[in-house]
This record gives sequence, structure tokens and C-alpha cells, in this order.
Amino acid sequence: MTGLRLGILVSIPEPFSSQIDGVRRALGSVGVSRIHPHVTVVPPFNLKAADLIRLDRLIATKVDGREPFIVTIRGASTFSDDSPVLYFEVTDGADQLQDLHRSLATGDLAPRHERSFVPHVTIADGLNPVEIAHLKWSLSGFNATFQVDRVDLCEKQTVAGSMWVRDSSWLFDDLSTTVSVGADRIELFVRGGFPKSCLTWLQSEGFSDAAVLADGNDFGKRLAFVATAGERIAGVALVNADRGVFNILAIHVASEFRLMGLGTRLVRRIVARAQADGSRAILSQVAPEFLDRLGFVASEEAKLLFGSQENGMMLYRLNFSS
Repeated sequence: MTGLRLGILVSIPEPFSSQIDGVRRALGSVGVSRIHPHVTVVPPFNLKAADLIRLDRLIATKVDGREPFIVTIRGASTFSDDSPVLYFEVTDGADQLQDLHRSLATGDLAPRHERSFVPHVTIADGLNPVEIAHLKWSLSGFNATFQVDRVDLCEKQTVAGSMWVRDSSWLFDDLSTTVSVGADRIELFVRGGFPKSCLTWLQSEGFSDAAVLADGNDFGKRLAFVATAGERIAGVALVNADRGVFNILAIHVASEFRLMGLGTRLVRRIVARAQADGSRAILSQVAPEFLDRLGFVASEEAKLLFGSQENGMMLYRLNFSS
């Protein structure tokens, strides 16, 4: 079974991420620069690819419904007088990050070595005391404040010395729900990005659209609406949310759950999310055939996504992007 090297973290948003990365590169911190600026929540751990769905459900239950909070990082510091590691200190938001760590870093995700958790953003490693003292002074004026509303899953690429990349995000405002579909209890939740677990499942189901499965998640735009039955995926819808438009790139339901209303529930979740965000739902070239079978019709002339009142499936009328 394929093994993965993963970590869970809070990513530093722009423009602060680029500013910190510029400092790291100027200091020649090659190893540190193999991952974008972040605050580690769960240190790197190993996981079988087959266990990704279980991890999804575990983390989702622990972050869903959390209140977003403000983090401020300022000033450079070290772990001890003889430590070669320099980092930006977390001031505001440190308690909430501590709570996240305590909640998530348990069981199989617990660190192998016991040590106190100090929220921080690493700048450089391998520095000598003179360099540390100078950089503490020169970086003392750095200050960044931002909101945290998610945690990210990162994966280390398999090539030696390679980069860590973001796989997906767990959103605090996911507000997952559980519904009955046939004899099964189905969990519906939303993930930022396109999770590897979803893409692998889609490929195993015969979905191979290169444009959708391409690398390079844009975390400000991509959302995955996921339905799970226990530790298996029952359905997935992939959406690109950009400039007031929710573009449904793909939607697929496992054969055992078809014609049972699960696809409709996924679409309703997409529409509800689009409405909450003040967006408008549209269809791409990938999804219409599936949605047509559900009773949804994309009218090019009226530029509307709607369900006819006769079929009773959905009564939303949403503007189509012009």
C-alpha cells in the first residue's frame, strides 16, 4: 500500500507569505524553503493512502464549527540560547493554535517525541549565535496579522529533497451534515482544494478529465463537496469558485448510490454555499449530462440554472455568469 508523508498546518496568507519566504531565501535556508511559510499544527507523520478518508473524517469532526480567530506574528526568537533555529513568534492567537494542536495531535497523529508545542513560523535553521543575535535585532520590526479559518493538509513529494505541497484544507465553517440515503448514513462536507483522496477515487471510477485532475490547487478558488459512507467515498463534486461564480467542474456518484438522491443533495450543497457566498452557480462542459438525469436544466438562452417545478427537485433560480 502506498505510504504518504503528511503534515497539518496553518498556512500564512499573502502578502505575508511572500515577505517571509523572501527572508528565508535571503538567508539561504534551503531546507526551510521546501515548504511555504506556515505554523505547524501536527508535525509530519506517515499514513497509508487507503487511510486518507478516515483522516478526512477525523480532522473534519475536530475543526468543523470552530470560530475563525486572529493570529499576529511579530519579532524573531529562538527555542533556547544555543538553538540554531530562528522563528517569528506567534503572539495573538497562540492559545487557539495550542488548542488546535491538542485536539488534532492525538492517537496515530501524536508526535513520536514528547516536547512542548510552541506555535511559530520558522525562518532559518543552522545559524550560529552571532547570526541569531543580529537577525533578532534586524527582524524585530516584522509584524503580520491575519485571520485563520482553516487548517491545511500538506504532502511531501516522494523524490528525495523535494517540496512539500498543499493537498487540501479543512474549513472551520464546513458545517458538515449527515443524511440517510437508502440504508446508509452519508456525511456531506466541504474541503478547500481538490483532496488526493477524492482525485484518486474519481480516477478509480473512470473519471480522467486532465483539466480537472491537473496539479496546482488554487486554494482561493477550488472546493470539493464530498459524500462519505463510513470510510468510503459515495460521491464527489468539484467546483471552481471565482469572481462571483461557482463553476461545477465535475460531479460523480458511486454506482451503488445512484438514483437515490445523493447527486441532488451534492448540488443543493453547492447552490447553498454559492448563495451564502453571494455567488452564482453555473455548469461546465463536464457536469450537464449527470445533472440532466437529475432533472436540472441549463438554459443557454435564459442563462439560468434551474430545476423545473414539476420534478420537485429544486426551486432555485441563480444567475448564470455573463
